[in-house]
Amino acid sequence: MAATRFSEETRKRVLATAKMLRYRPNRAAQMMRRRRSNLLGIVHFGAGIEAAHKVNQQLAQEAHTVGFDYLSLDMNWYGGSVERTLGELIQARVEGVLISHIQEHFEEKHVAELQHRDIPVVFVNGERRKNVSLICDNIPGAFSQLTAHLLALGHRRILQILPAVGPGVNSGSLRTFGDRKRGFAAGISAVGQWREISEDGFSMDVFESGEVVGITVSQNPRSYERMEWPVYHFLKRLCASGSLPDAVVCSNDAHAVQAIMAAQELGLSVPQDFAVTGYDNDQMGAFPALGITTAEQDTKNICATAVRSFLERRNDPHLPAVIQTFDSELILRTSCGRETALTL
Repeated sequence: MAATRFSEETRKRVLATAKMLRYRPNRAAQMMRRRRSNLLGIVHFGAGIEAAHKVNQQLAQEAHTVGFDYLSLDMNWYGGSVERTLGELIQARVEGVLISHIQEHFEEKHVAELQHRDIPVVFVNGERRKNVSLICDNIPGAFSQLTAHLLALGHRRILQILPAVGPGVNSGSLRTFGDRKRGFAAGISAVGQWREISEDGFSMDVFESGEVVGITVSQNPRSYERMEWPVYHFLKRLCASGSLPDAVVCSNDAHAVQAIMAAQELGLSVPQDFAVTGYDNDQMGAFPALGITTAEQDTKNICATAVRSFLERRNDPHLPAVIQTFDSELILRTSCGRETALTL
């Protein structure tokens, strides 16, 4: 056993005194002694979104597993947020930064500022950026499989609702939205025809051919300005028209709930009148009243790989950036017609 500088009795007295005086270690002093902060920055947006929250929690757990503390910063959409976040990260002398879900706001100039200070950056479940590693879910694969499942159940007229991102931004240019569209389009194109139509130009007439047809509807940015349940309102208008698709592919489980609520308010039933799928496997989707068919991200492996990628780049800053994807697991439930919830 290694020798200690103080006796056990002295150690206990020191700890008791520190507790009485409410002593807190000085991180700045610790950094000077160790010449490192042992601090990993986790920057995220959407702490109220279950899928993002699960990733943030897992990232923190993985950081602790490799012996790091973490600084968690929840951003917003407003001007100057990125600059303020960068300032906090630099002032805290973090040894690396994991950016979760909000990479469209972190431009190359922001990443370059961190990298210039020898702070490695890894993106988690967000956008692609030059010279930055991205660890993420395989969105196209999941949406292609969800679409194939609907087709296997006999659905021929399938509608995908793609959310708007905001004024001046094309959702298709973002990986998280564009990959949803690409996955759906690939699943449809294998056996039928796929088209993309704006919300203003959409009509159920596009399904009149009788063939397998998949339509991606890109919603209006103004539908999202006040967060007023845009999928719910769109589906409610569609249900009231009396003409329905066979199935609706939603971007996530929260939107799938909006679609189901719109149907129920008009006396319709899911999946008897139309089927619904989501994505992310939120807890609420497992309730029998909803039974949302969805897909679960491999959050643990995504986060563990992201932390490992940070460590590799801290040890060797010249490592090339990589993109690594992980397949999601299909969760089949009653919203597509299955009698009981079943996991593939």
